[in-house]
Amino acid sequence: MERDDKFSGAGTPSGRCGPLPRGRRLPREQVLASQRRRLVEGVAAALVDGGCSGITVKRVIEAAGVSRSTFYEHFDNAAAALAGAHAETAERLTEAISGRCRPERRWAARVDAAIGATLEFAAAEPALTRLLTLEAAAFEPALAPAVLAVHGRFAAMLAGGREHSRAGSPPPIAEAFLVGGISRTIARGLAMNEAELLPELREPLVELVTGLVQNDFR
Repeated sequence: MERDDKFSGAGTPSGRCGPLPRGRRLPREQVLASQRRRLVEGVAAALVDGGCSGITVKRVIEAAGVSRSTFYEHFDNAAAALAGAHAETAERLTEAISGRCRPERRWAARVDAAIGATLEFAAAEPALTRLLTLEAAAFEPALAPAVLAVHGRFAAMLAGGREHSRAGSPPPIAEAFLVGGISRTIARGLAMNEAELLPELREPLVELVTGLVQNDFR
């Protein structure tokens, strides 16, 4: 029996991954890292291309350009590949945001940097970014806890602005609402093939977030 566990997704067409590094002298660690990167990108591509009909191991390896045996060296099944791809993409985005949000910066500046980094990441990696949206969680319930955990971390960062509120604290769900709204906005841009335009939303989104959390709309 073929181990092609199915998972649903939606999106727009994407290309195959680039070539693997070649040569017998390459360290095994480098080869494995390259294979895993390609598989992660293959998961994202399969999720985009498969639509609601779901993704399979076959679609992942075709998108990644690797063998079935290589797939099973890294993941047990499609579920593990999907979870792994989400985790690694979330880590990459977190690193991108952390690199911009220095602790010594004021809260509003950190929010501006975080939103900017997120939009730039989405523009540069649209297929991978789909793995982090609420839409991905809706299409694949098994992914929901991980997606919501990532959103929770971002919401916690926004909650730091409450101490600067000028007119009392906003409702407790304000930060989760904002993160969900940003996720929806990014997902909409990706669905409309407008990933390259997402960075242009930085200023209005920053104003919305800081205005609501600090009760300081202009």
